[in-house]
Amino acid sequence: MPYCTNCGAQYDDGAKFCPTCGATTGEAAQSNVRQNADYTNPTQQPAQQPVQSDNSKTMAILAVVFPILFFLPIVTNPKTEFGTFWANQALLLLLLSVVASITAGIVIGILIWVFQVVLWIMALVSVCKGEMKRLPLIGTIDIIK
Repeated sequence: MPYCTNCGAQYDDGAKFCPTCGATTGEAAQSNVRQNADYTNPTQQPAQQPVQSDNSKTMAILAVVFPILFFLPIVTNPKTEFGTFWANQALLLLLLSVVASITAGIVIGILIWVFQVVLWIMALVSVCKGEMKRLPLIGTIDIIK
């Protein structure tokens, strides 16, 4: 598995963007480096970009652990696909917990709450791995784009 040239995080082979910092990966990143290189002096190497301390994965984890903070990944790093994805998933978890709370007095509310806990655990595992897996049943809804 390759490493991001921007932040040094490991990502999957087919990924277009780094799940940690959102930087372009693979062939697109290499073509950007080639375009930015100074070709008038062939001995000069392109300048290394400084490693940025990006916390989009941390903010996404916080948003999943505490869905009320669903906006954190968007506020801290508004241009990353990873942060926007997990902000949307956390918002869906928050809305599901509101539905579970409203219907808690009846049997269906308890079932919704159990379903919500299962989805929460699945989301937590995925975000900690740096994956962008949609939640079953509710994950296809895109509120935040």
